[in-house]
Amino acid sequence: TALDLDPERARLAEIGARSHEWAPLGGSVSVYWMDVHNEVFYNPPAVGEDVSVTFNFGQSLNVDLVRHRGVEFEVVSAPCRRIELFGTLVLQRTEIVKGPHEGEQMPLTPRVAATLGGRLLVVEGVHATVVARYTGRRFLTNDIENASDPLDDHVVVDAKVAFRKKLYDTLEELQQD
Repeated sequence: TALDLDPERARLAEIGARSHEWAPLGGSVSVYWMDVHNEVFYNPPAVGEDVSVTFNFGQSLNVDLVRHRGVEFEVVSAPCRRIELFGTLVLQRTEIVKGPHEGEQMPLTPRVAATLGGRLLVVEGVHATVVARYTGRRFLTNDIENASDPLDDHVVVDAKVAFRKKLYDTLEELQQD
């Protein structure tokens, strides 16, 4: 419905370093700066609005200039063949620098996000993985004015067990294995 949107254009710079030269420990760090002109932002209907009555399904709009800045850290470790540990940390600031909402933080973009996890090879073909994801405080999707209290920070923990079967092209390969 928003046929008058301008295309996004961005200027960005990123620099980083990565090292996995030593199997038990590796990692990376990168720093980025991105200025997005006419960033497309979806502004959904107000919370509690009955869209079946109002037919307001939200609207996309352009934000004049949004600056994304941050640093990302990653650490991986494989202390032995059966165990892999990993973690990430992202520190970022996403701010509207030009337009009616100048100085406000873009919604849904936390200043801090982190991941910590591990993978265990239980037996050949069976992996167990646990990952904890932290998301810092951030504003609701439609709160481009940053007028409401931000969402609380939270941690989500995912766990899974994966079974991997070797696939065979022919019955003969299966019998030989």
